[in-house]
Amino acid sequence: MSSGSSTESYPAFARIGLRENPGKILNQVTCPDRDSNPGHLVSWPDALTVTPQCFVLQDDSDCARNKEEAASFLIMSVHFTRSIFSIATFQMLVGLLHNVSFPSIPPPEHPNGGMFTTGIFYRGKTHHVMFAAFLGKGTPPLTGSGTVRVVVQDVNDHSPEFERQAYSATVRENMPPGTPVLQPVASDKDADLNAKIRYSLLGDNVERFLVDADSGLITTAVELDREEVQGYHLTLVAQDSSVTEPRASAVNLTVTVLDENDNAPHFSSDRYTVHVPDRTQPGQFVFGAKAVDADEGANSRVAFSLGGEDASLFTIDRDTGVVKAARELSSAGGREREFRVQLRARDGGREAKTATADLTIQLRPSGLFPSLTAPRETKFSLPEDVAAGKVITQLSATSPKPRPTGEIRFAIAGGNVGDALRIDSSTGEVLVAGGGLDFETAPQYVVWVEARDSDVPPLRSVLRLVVNVTDANDNAPVMENALYNASIIEEESPPQKVLQVRATDADSGTNGQLTYRLVNDEDGAFEMDSETGEIYTSVRLDRESVASYQLTVEAVDQGRPQLTGSATVVVTVLDKNDNPPRFTRLFSVNVTENAEPGSFVIKVTSSDLDVGENANATYSFTENPGEKFAIDVITGNVTVAGPLDREAQDEYLLKVAAVDGAWRAETPLTITIQDQNDNAPEFEHSYYSFNFPELQRSVVFVGQVSAADRDKQGPNSVISYSLQHPSDLFTVDPASGELFSKRSLRYKHTALEPSPENQYVLTVMATDNGKPPMSSECLVTVNVVDANNNAPQFEQEEYFTPVPENALAGQQIIRVTAKDDADFGVNAEVEYVKIGGNGSELFEVGKTTGWISVSGISLAGRLLESYSLVVRAVDKGVPPQSDQTVVTLVVTGENRYSPVFTALSYQVIVPENEPLGATIVTMTAADGDEGPNGIVRYSISSGNEREEFRVEPATGAITIHQPLDYDTVPEYRLNITASDLGFEPRQATAMLTVTLTDINDNAPVFNQTSYEAFLPENSPPHSTVYRVQAHDVDSAKNAIIQYSIVGGSGKDVFSIESKTGVIYSKTSFDYEEQNMYVLDILAANPDSPMYGSTKVVIHITGKNEFYPRFMQPVFHFDVSESTEVGTSVGMIQATDQDAGDDGVVFYLFVGSSNDRGFSIGSESGVIKVSRRLDRETQNRVVLTVMAKNAGGIRGNDTDEAQVIVSIQDGNDPPEFLQPLYDAMVSEGASPGTKVVTVKAVDKDVRPQNNQFSYSIIGGNQGHVFKVDPATGDVETTSRLDRETVPAYTLTLGAIDTGSPPQTGTTTVRIAVQDVNDNGPVFDPPEVIGYVTENEPPNTSVMTLTATDPDLPPNGAPFTYRLVGGRQKDLVTVERHSGVVKTTRSIDRETTPRLDILVEVEDSGEPRMKSQHPVTILVLDQNDSPSTPRAVHVLVHAFNDAFPVGKIADVHPNDADTSGEYHCKILSSAPPTRGILTIPSGCDLHTSKVTPGSGYSLSISGNDGRHPDVISTVTVEFVSFDNSTVENSVTLRLENMTASKFLTHFYKGLLDVLKSTFGAGDIVYMYSLHEADGGLELSVAARSPKGYRGKSQMLEMLGRKRATIQQLLQSAAIIVGYTPCQRPTCENGGQCSDGIRVHGETRITDSQTVVFTSPLVSHDFTCRCTDGFTGKRCDRRQDPCSPNPCQAGGTCRRQGFDFQCVCPPLREGKLCELERGDVCDGNPCLNGGSCRESPDGSSFFCLCRPGYRGNQCEAAADSCRPNPCLYGGLCISLKPGYRCSCPEARYGRHCERATFGFNELSFMTFPPLDAGTNDISVVFATTKPDALLVYNFGAQTGGRSDFVALELVAGRAVFSYGGARTAITSVMVNGGSLADGEWHKVTATRNGRVVSLSIAACTEHGDVCKECRPGDATCYADDIGPAGFNIKEEITWTKFYFTEIVRGYGKKKKKKKKKEKKSRNLTKTLVGAGHTMYGLKVVDDVMMTERCTTIVEMEKE
Repeated sequence: MSSGSSTESYPAFARIGLRENPGKILNQVTCPDRDSNPGHLVSWPDALTVTPQCFVLQDDSDCARNKEEAASFLIMSVHFTRSIFSIATFQMLVGLLHNVSFPSIPPPEHPNGGMFTTGIFYRGKTHHVMFAAFLGKGTPPLTGSGTVRVVVQDVNDHSPEFERQAYSATVRENMPPGTPVLQPVASDKDADLNAKIRYSLLGDNVERFLVDADSGLITTAVELDREEVQGYHLTLVAQDSSVTEPRASAVNLTVTVLDENDNAPHFSSDRYTVHVPDRTQPGQFVFGAKAVDADEGANSRVAFSLGGEDASLFTIDRDTGVVKAARELSSAGGREREFRVQLRARDGGREAKTATADLTIQLRPSGLFPSLTAPRETKFSLPEDVAAGKVITQLSATSPKPRPTGEIRFAIAGGNVGDALRIDSSTGEVLVAGGGLDFETAPQYVVWVEARDSDVPPLRSVLRLVVNVTDANDNAPVMENALYNASIIEEESPPQKVLQVRATDADSGTNGQLTYRLVNDEDGAFEMDSETGEIYTSVRLDRESVASYQLTVEAVDQGRPQLTGSATVVVTVLDKNDNPPRFTRLFSVNVTENAEPGSFVIKVTSSDLDVGENANATYSFTENPGEKFAIDVITGNVTVAGPLDREAQDEYLLKVAAVDGAWRAETPLTITIQDQNDNAPEFEHSYYSFNFPELQRSVVFVGQVSAADRDKQGPNSVISYSLQHPSDLFTVDPASGELFSKRSLRYKHTALEPSPENQYVLTVMATDNGKPPMSSECLVTVNVVDANNNAPQFEQEEYFTPVPENALAGQQIIRVTAKDDADFGVNAEVEYVKIGGNGSELFEVGKTTGWISVSGISLAGRLLESYSLVVRAVDKGVPPQSDQTVVTLVVTGENRYSPVFTALSYQVIVPENEPLGATIVTMTAADGDEGPNGIVRYSISSGNEREEFRVEPATGAITIHQPLDYDTVPEYRLNITASDLGFEPRQATAMLTVTLTDINDNAPVFNQTSYEAFLPENSPPHSTVYRVQAHDVDSAKNAIIQYSIVGGSGKDVFSIESKTGVIYSKTSFDYEEQNMYVLDILAANPDSPMYGSTKVVIHITGKNEFYPRFMQPVFHFDVSESTEVGTSVGMIQATDQDAGDDGVVFYLFVGSSNDRGFSIGSESGVIKVSRRLDRETQNRVVLTVMAKNAGGIRGNDTDEAQVIVSIQDGNDPPEFLQPLYDAMVSEGASPGTKVVTVKAVDKDVRPQNNQFSYSIIGGNQGHVFKVDPATGDVETTSRLDRETVPAYTLTLGAIDTGSPPQTGTTTVRIAVQDVNDNGPVFDPPEVIGYVTENEPPNTSVMTLTATDPDLPPNGAPFTYRLVGGRQKDLVTVERHSGVVKTTRSIDRETTPRLDILVEVEDSGEPRMKSQHPVTILVLDQNDSPSTPRAVHVLVHAFNDAFPVGKIADVHPNDADTSGEYHCKILSSAPPTRGILTIPSGCDLHTSKVTPGSGYSLSISGNDGRHPDVISTVTVEFVSFDNSTVENSVTLRLENMTASKFLTHFYKGLLDVLKSTFGAGDIVYMYSLHEADGGLELSVAARSPKGYRGKSQMLEMLGRKRATIQQLLQSAAIIVGYTPCQRPTCENGGQCSDGIRVHGETRITDSQTVVFTSPLVSHDFTCRCTDGFTGKRCDRRQDPCSPNPCQAGGTCRRQGFDFQCVCPPLREGKLCELERGDVCDGNPCLNGGSCRESPDGSSFFCLCRPGYRGNQCEAAADSCRPNPCLYGGLCISLKPGYRCSCPEARYGRHCERATFGFNELSFMTFPPLDAGTNDISVVFATTKPDALLVYNFGAQTGGRSDFVALELVAGRAVFSYGGARTAITSVMVNGGSLADGEWHKVTATRNGRVVSLSIAACTEHGDVCKECRPGDATCYADDIGPAGFNIKEEITWTKFYFTEIVRGYGKKKKKKKKKEKKSRNLTKTLVGAGHTMYGLKVVDDVMMTERCTTIVEMEKE
């Protein structure tokens, strides 16, 4: 990437994704630039994901091209500044968009670089785009540009917020489900899923409501009944949808159910009977009716009336229900009279409901009624707020009736409105009831009380009591609405009426008189009429300033105490179009030229403080030069309207107007047209041609091409040149277009001129740097021209020619020729010139032709004279090249004679092996002329085409030139010509015949080096095997060949015909004995050493004489069901006596055996498991295997065997019913709470394998769960804490007792449910607030924010209370919001801080609370005037040199801590002469040190607000030097600061030190240095003799230690402190210390003393031992050398630290701790087995049956619950249990069924296979003769073989045959099987191969001990005959009958008695179907059929 001499490199952008929090230090990624040096990299800060996808800014790069990049950010705050990336070779950044500032800041380490930093304001913008252009510093400077998009991503850092702290709503009862109740709205300041809110409801009876999760609309789910529940208190939760950390908020919601008149009044009885005295007078009390209504308000207000036939005789009070007589009631004629009326009650609802009751009034003699004694007062006056239980009066009564009927009871008879009064039934006391009196309900209570006797019916007398109630102010005003909403348009002149509020007060009089007031008037914006409740505006309202107001209105009554009612008034200010639109920013954008019309350019946006229609702006262009752009009036989208050409105009300045209907605003819009690469470079010429001389040096300039680009400056116009096709000969400079050669070229001489071989055609491309680049091309022809670098060469070094004496002038004599074939063109053009010789005057040379001719001088008389001529040949090149030759010319006369041979023909015989160069003959000829005319020269004119011969021109000797071969050419005929040297030569020709004689020089040759022959075995002797043949190219006599066998393994068994080469066998061969022989054959010429040899390999081919045969008919193998797939089960083997391919045996499964779960090796015979085995589904497999040779089956050339594979019970792990269990448990659950029950099963058969127990083997943090080993119940063991561990993932194992034990696992996920067990806490816990002093009351200090680790609704909303603190009276805490406000103005000078105690309570049940201290710091205001200050400045100067500059702050004393202090020096004694100055503020500076000098200054100063005060400042310079430092000791005061020491202890300690030393000593305390939590003082003392030594100082100070200790008030002191006193240097390092003076000035200030000195530190240095480094020698140079880890731990280096990887059972930093085996001592009780958990941190126990618990500590009743199925009886064992099973059941848990057979009973199954059977029967019987299985081929009509499995005399017999094959039977001669025990009989048949085995079984037949093959006591096999033998069948039948008859004879002798085991049980029948018969009768039937068949066959 270069341009001329430029070495500028161009980096690239990379796509970066920043996903880190602000402040995180980012790493760096690099993108290499090919032209960069190794340290010149393009770099960006790295983030979690960085994918460098680079694009080139100006030149080619190693990275891919890409123009737009993105950087993603997580925004953690509203505003932050952060470095995005740095670029190492970019300098300039121009263009910015979207209000994002990216200033270019060149970092010092990259002088050519720039760094981007951002200040992103995240205010709803999700991305920012910027355009970056970069200018390099190379020569020439190159630029690049790109677009960077910064995408701002949201993080969930805001919780949803409701608009209110709490919500209340009302809904009428009986409304249908789905009735809307309320729609609270919550908002979230986050974005996307973090802002998507989901709503939910919590609380009692929450199921009666529904909330829309998305909208928050709350509706009823059922009809509500107010009489059941009057109100609901719910919690509404709003939670965002963050997928990682969702946040939630909650508010309280109160729903009040409004009453509907859905209840009628109700009387306590349908009928009433009352007795009144005869002659009851009008107006007297008769009855007190009472009806109640469950509704409320008017709906419950009951009005009474009367009806019926006697209604006119009575009256009833409408309100109280008191019935009185309307006239006198009496009985006529002494007879009793009865009256009947109907009581009617009607409620006050709109649709009134009624109730009725019948009242019967009976008259009785008045003398029978009790006598009621009235008290003195029956009218009473009481206040309504009288206490309940107050006794009003007491009644007494008597009855004329004797006891007990006369016993009196008191009661309220009627008129008791609201049950306000009650009466004691025994004493007659009338009291105020619990409900009390209510003036608003009844200002007067008229109550009738009765005295009733105890007779039947009872009679009563009544008394009227009147209670007048006086009003009390016990009702607060009630506003008509709790919330008012009003609206008013802005900018209206006040006063404008907003609305009127109204309130009511149930009290009367002044208690009910109301006035209204505004509690908050929003800074005087509203006012209220106190009488009418009307609210008016008092100022103009501005919606843009305040869009709505929330006013609190109170209604106040006039009672004492005053009561108030409040309501909220929300005033919404309506918008008026009073604000113009404002553009959001300055708009500028880049647009690519040639953009399509309609292409989007930019969106112009504006904002308007107005809202609604007033804020809707329309957009238009007011200036649009060229009408190249259009703008959408609504959206503001600017689009391309016309063609854009950057070459014509590169920038457009437009003006955009935004109009909102009333206002107008304009803004400029700058559109920069970005160059599009729409012009390809153009060459100056379309064709270039350059000539290039050959043989130039390697890199030479050839020519230059040039192109131009009409695009404007920038990448689009920067051209680079390249060759379209790379060339090995030429290259082009990419920047200049100059062509150069790569290597030296040579001109090629050809016949054509010019030659294409010397022309090179190149295609040069000119490409710009646009995106995409455009290019053009031109043709360049480079012609390689010849260089004159070769001299001409004469054809002959010398020329000779005769010249006729009579030659005429100009006659051409001879032509000399010189050629320049290596050159071309003029370089090859030759001219001739004579340059010497004695014949120069006689002869001429043709300049161009080379002809030598006679000049004008006559040659007469010059006979036989010789002349020489020197001729030069010169080419025309530059410089010219030349060659020269000598021409001899002899003048001759006439040539009269021709040469004459001695003979016309010659013949010569030559052996073919004659050597080269040998002369075979010399031929001569004579010429009678003299001179050249008589000189003869010889040549071969024909017959020597291949140049086998050569003739000597002068002598005529013929020699051999090429090797001769008789076998190729036996004879040659040559014409020899003799010519003289005359000018006109004469010649003669003779023939030479050369005859060759043959030599035996060729050996016989075979055409192959080896031959292969084949001879079948058993061929007879002298069989022809093969014929070999060799060839000899010699002549016949030398080509005689004889063949012989000279060696090889078959030399003795084969012969060869010596003449023909036919090979014969001498004997017969056996392939199996030897199948290959090798013969070495020799072909030789007789009596000659010439021979050839070859090798013949003779293969004896075999014949398939034998067929495979299995070594045994049946193979037995055992395999465990847990065997892995691919495991070998066993190997079967068949043999074949053939050898070679005929003896190779192949094995394969036959038929269905291929799908039994096994595979067989086709050549090895190895049987392997091919799929998972399961004994529980298949416990035995019978396979049929065929053995065969290769090729097809040709008949009986195969063999079959049976393979029986018994699948043994493997210890399979138990299996859980579920792979995953999910459960929940409350964190408040008590230990022992059951969480979940897991269940596993073990399908193993063996008891030792199917017993298992449960255990927790992982995930049990803190061991808070346990599992019952027997039941699988998971329970808690301790209290849970959701806030610590919210969920557990347990790994539970079911571990069996097999060997080795197997474990099945499952996962249990337990979610801990939240309970309110945590109180709220503050975050951060140390709460500090700030308030400025002198602020008015109610100033907001801070808002307390609490958090609760519990989940909603156990957390927010919180309630805050101020419960304590010394200054709690100075602040208040708002209950719900937590806002802390002041109650009065605070003075910092008296109260610098406030300490309060705040209690926070959550919303959970039960509510939790906590108390937290809160500190409020009072910030200073400059409210106190300064006071004069007297201060002494003590300056300690080191070596009289420093400190200089600031030495003290001399501001006046001021109680404030703030203020801008200004001081000036008024006077000085002595004058400072510029040494001491105050350049600014009150900072006192010194320009030099004046040791021993002192100054007294008068300084005027103020705090910037109050008047000046004058302070006195004295300055003293104290000098110390190196001697002072060397003799110093250090005093260290622990827990002390320099400021505290200077203020309180400095002068006292200085006095103590002065008293310690002599009177003339000077004490130096020249340093106060704070270090490591203490204060170090540097002290020295100088006597008149000099400085006291350190030891003396330490001794003297040690004596004053107690005094110093007392002075410092118990501060710990170290005298003679040195940092080396502590173990400072580690690992054997040597510590040295010293006091060091630094150049830094330290100033310690106090009110009266300022201590100024250089920084003095007591430092230490550690000299480390080998292998250690660091300030304290605490780091190893190689921390792992030597290995610090003990017990063989592995050390891993981590910087200067290390980590030990410890072996098992070791732990600790150095593996120094021994971690004992968790199972040491076996913690498992009662014989349990201990196992270590997978993580090695704990153990679990495998308990023995009968025990349970984590440590098997508890005994378990193994029969509870009953594990036995189908009614089985569980018998508990120790340990374990067993099941006693009912009939037809067995198994460990009675889970299996048996079949029992009586006589003539059987079971049928599908028929068996006719040729292959595998039958297993597990049974128990006492019958010695029984048929177990029989198959007679019913499907074939009996034409197939039968199969029978039976017991004969207690022995098992397996038989088959009868129809197609001979009957074959096999019997096991073991003991009797009819012993009542369980046995397993297995019979297999594979064609004619049968086997029978017997196994004894236990455990109800579950476990059988298999018989091993070959054991004659339990196993037998046989192979049936191939044919059908009737005699054998008859013999077998006779035997069978003998056994049957013998058996039946025994049975007849036995008495009929119940057998011990009368059932014959068959458990399992394995096979492809069969028929099972009874065991007694069917035997006869079967044998009868069989005998019949046999007899018929025998007859035939």
